[in-house]
Amino acid sequence: MLRNSYNLLQYDDLEKCLEVIYTTTDGAIVSPRLPERDYNNKIVMNAYCNGVGKLIFAKEITSIPAWFLSECDNLKSIVLPPTCKVIHDHAFFNCRNLESVKLGGVRVVKEYAFAGTGLKKIKIPPTCLYLSSFAFYHSTLQVVKLKNPTAAYRYFDAYAFGKLVKMQGISKYDDFSQTAFG
Repeated sequence: MLRNSYNLLQYDDLEKCLEVIYTTTDGAIVSPRLPERDYNNKIVMNAYCNGVGKLIFAKEITSIPAWFLSECDNLKSIVLPPTCKVIHDHAFFNCRNLESVKLGGVRVVKEYAFAGTGLKKIKIPPTCLYLSSFAFYHSTLQVVKLKNPTAAYRYFDAYAFGKLVKMQGISKYDDFSQTAFG
Protein backbone atom coordinates (compact mmCIF):
# COMPACT_ATOMS: atom_id res chain seq x y z
CA MET A 1 0.00 0.00 0.00
CA LEU A 2 2.81 2.44 0.71
CA ARG A 3 4.83 3.39 -2.34
CA ASN A 4 8.51 4.35 -2.38
CA SER A 5 7.83 7.63 -4.20
CA TYR A 6 4.89 8.59 -2.02
CA ASN A 7 4.11 12.30 -2.04
CA LEU A 8 2.62 13.56 1.23
CA LEU A 9 0.20 15.88 -0.56
CA GLN A 10 -1.07 13.50 -3.28
CA TYR A 11 -2.83 10.18 -3.01
CA ASP A 12 -5.12 7.98 -5.10
CA ASP A 13 -8.83 8.84 -5.21
CA LEU A 14 -9.78 5.32 -4.15
CA GLU A 15 -7.69 5.48 -0.98
CA LYS A 16 -8.13 9.13 0.00
CA CYS A 17 -11.43 8.67 1.82
CA LEU A 18 -10.05 5.96 4.09
CA GLU A 19 -6.70 7.32 5.20
CA VAL A 20 -4.95 9.97 7.25
CA ILE A 21 -1.38 10.70 6.16
CA TYR A 22 1.22 11.83 8.71
CA THR A 23 4.89 12.34 9.43
CA THR A 24 6.70 12.16 12.75
CA THR A 25 9.89 13.64 14.13
CA ASP A 26 11.35 10.20 14.90
CA GLY A 27 9.97 7.97 12.12
CA ALA A 28 7.76 6.06 14.54
CA ILE A 29 4.07 5.29 14.17
CA VAL A 30 1.56 7.33 16.17
CA SER A 31 -0.84 5.82 18.70
CA PRO A 32 -4.30 7.30 18.12
CA ARG A 33 -7.10 7.12 20.66
CA LEU A 34 -10.47 5.98 19.34
CA PRO A 35 -13.52 6.12 21.55
CA GLU A 36 -15.22 2.80 22.17
CA ARG A 37 -18.64 4.35 21.69
CA ASP A 38 -20.03 7.04 19.43
CA TYR A 39 -17.42 6.54 16.72
CA ASN A 40 -18.44 4.19 13.98
CA ASN A 41 -15.03 3.48 12.44
CA LYS A 42 -11.82 1.62 13.24
CA ILE A 43 -8.21 1.66 12.13
CA VAL A 44 -7.29 -1.38 10.06
CA MET A 45 -3.65 -0.40 9.46
CA ASN A 46 -1.09 1.97 10.96
CA ALA A 47 2.24 1.91 9.13
CA TYR A 48 5.27 4.15 8.66
CA CYS A 49 7.45 3.61 5.62
CA ASN A 50 9.92 5.78 3.69
CA GLY A 51 9.25 8.83 5.84
CA VAL A 52 5.45 8.75 5.62
CA GLY A 53 2.84 7.25 7.92
CA LYS A 54 -0.66 6.11 7.07
CA LEU A 55 -3.63 5.44 9.29
CA ILE A 56 -6.08 3.42 7.19
CA PHE A 57 -9.65 3.18 8.41
CA ALA A 58 -12.29 0.54 7.66
CA LYS A 59 -14.81 3.16 6.46
CA GLU A 60 -14.78 6.60 4.92
CA ILE A 61 -13.47 9.20 7.38
CA THR A 62 -16.07 11.89 8.09
CA SER A 63 -14.71 13.12 11.42
CA ILE A 64 -11.67 13.01 13.67
CA PRO A 65 -12.72 12.00 17.20
CA ALA A 66 -12.01 13.91 20.41
CA TRP A 67 -8.51 13.36 21.87
CA PHE A 68 -7.51 11.42 18.71
CA LEU A 69 -3.78 12.27 18.72
CA SER A 70 -3.66 14.68 21.66
CA GLU A 71 -0.27 15.10 23.33
CA CYS A 72 1.43 13.11 20.54
CA ASP A 73 4.86 14.71 20.87
CA ASN A 74 6.35 13.14 17.75
CA LEU A 75 3.57 14.19 15.32
CA LYS A 76 5.04 16.61 12.76
CA SER A 77 2.45 16.89 9.96
CA ILE A 78 -0.97 15.57 9.07
CA VAL A 79 -3.11 15.46 5.92
CA LEU A 80 -6.83 14.89 6.43
CA PRO A 81 -8.96 13.46 3.61
CA PRO A 82 -11.47 15.65 1.74
CA THR A 83 -14.31 13.61 3.25
CA CYS A 84 -13.42 14.70 6.81
CA LYS A 85 -15.97 17.36 7.84
CA VAL A 86 -15.50 17.68 11.63
CA ILE A 87 -12.44 17.76 13.88
CA HIS A 88 -13.67 17.15 17.43
CA ASP A 89 -12.44 18.80 20.61
CA HIS A 90 -8.83 18.25 21.69
CA ALA A 91 -8.13 16.03 18.62
CA PHE A 92 -4.55 17.35 18.25
CA PHE A 93 -4.27 19.16 21.58
CA ASN A 94 -0.68 19.79 22.79
CA CYS A 95 1.02 18.21 19.77
CA ARG A 96 3.93 20.58 20.28
CA ASN A 97 5.90 19.44 17.20
CA LEU A 98 2.93 19.62 14.82
CA GLU A 99 4.08 22.07 12.12
CA SER A 100 1.85 21.34 9.13
CA VAL A 101 -1.85 20.52 8.71
CA LYS A 102 -3.90 20.05 5.55
CA LEU A 103 -7.53 20.35 6.61
CA GLY A 104 -9.08 18.74 3.50
CA GLY A 105 -12.82 19.45 3.36
CA VAL A 106 -13.25 20.32 7.04
CA ARG A 107 -16.38 22.34 7.90
CA VAL A 108 -16.16 22.46 11.70
CA VAL A 109 -13.17 22.62 14.07
CA LYS A 110 -14.22 22.17 17.69
CA GLU A 111 -12.80 23.47 21.00
CA TYR A 112 -9.05 23.13 21.59
CA ALA A 113 -8.65 20.89 18.49
CA PHE A 114 -5.22 22.40 17.69
CA ALA A 115 -4.53 24.26 20.94
CA GLY A 116 -0.95 24.06 22.16
CA THR A 117 0.47 22.90 18.81
CA GLY A 118 3.63 24.02 17.04
CA LEU A 119 1.69 25.34 14.03
CA LYS A 120 3.11 28.62 12.74
CA LYS A 121 0.60 29.08 9.90
CA ILE A 122 -2.66 27.54 8.80
CA LYS A 123 -4.76 27.70 5.64
CA ILE A 124 -8.45 27.57 6.44
CA PRO A 125 -10.25 25.97 3.45
CA PRO A 126 -13.34 27.59 1.94
CA THR A 127 -15.38 24.64 3.23
CA CYS A 128 -14.72 25.63 6.86
CA LEU A 129 -17.75 27.40 8.28
CA TYR A 130 -17.17 27.26 12.03
CA LEU A 131 -14.21 27.40 14.39
CA SER A 132 -15.08 26.85 18.04
CA SER A 133 -13.63 28.76 20.95
CA PHE A 134 -9.93 28.17 21.56
CA ALA A 135 -9.55 25.93 18.45
CA PHE A 136 -5.95 27.13 17.90
CA TYR A 137 -5.39 28.77 21.28
CA HIS A 138 -1.93 28.64 22.90
CA SER A 139 -0.37 27.42 19.69
CA THR A 140 2.58 29.15 18.05
CA LEU A 141 0.27 30.24 15.21
CA GLN A 142 1.38 33.47 13.56
CA VAL A 143 -0.37 33.46 10.16
CA VAL A 144 -3.94 32.52 9.25
CA LYS A 145 -4.83 32.38 5.57
CA LEU A 146 -8.42 32.14 4.39
CA LYS A 147 -9.25 31.16 0.84
CA ASN A 148 -12.29 33.05 -0.46
CA PRO A 149 -13.25 34.51 2.93
CA THR A 150 -16.53 35.87 1.59
CA ALA A 151 -17.51 32.69 -0.30
CA ALA A 152 -19.74 31.48 2.54
CA TYR A 153 -20.84 32.61 5.95
CA ARG A 154 -18.22 31.77 8.54
CA TYR A 155 -18.31 32.07 12.30
CA PHE A 156 -15.22 32.00 14.45
CA ASP A 157 -15.85 31.91 18.21
CA ALA A 158 -14.07 33.86 20.92
CA TYR A 159 -10.33 33.25 21.02
CA ALA A 160 -10.47 30.72 18.17
CA PHE A 161 -6.94 31.78 17.20
CA GLY A 162 -5.56 33.61 20.21
CA LYS A 163 -2.95 36.26 19.44
CA LEU A 164 -1.70 36.44 15.87
CA VAL A 165 0.99 38.39 14.08
CA LYS A 166 -0.50 38.28 10.57
CA MET A 167 -3.77 37.37 8.89
CA GLN A 168 -4.01 36.85 5.14
CA GLY A 169 -7.19 37.12 3.13
CA ILE A 170 -9.18 39.03 5.77
CA SER A 171 -9.20 42.24 7.67
CA LYS A 172 -8.76 41.57 11.36
CA TYR A 173 -12.43 41.92 12.31
CA ASP A 174 -14.33 41.52 9.02
CA ASP A 175 -17.48 39.47 9.68
CA PHE A 176 -15.92 37.56 12.57
CA SER A 177 -16.25 37.68 16.31
CA GLN A 178 -13.97 40.50 17.39
CA THR A 179 -12.46 38.30 20.07
CA ALA A 180 -11.63 35.42 17.69
CA PHE A 181 -8.13 36.84 17.33
CA GLY A 182 -7.37 37.41 21.00
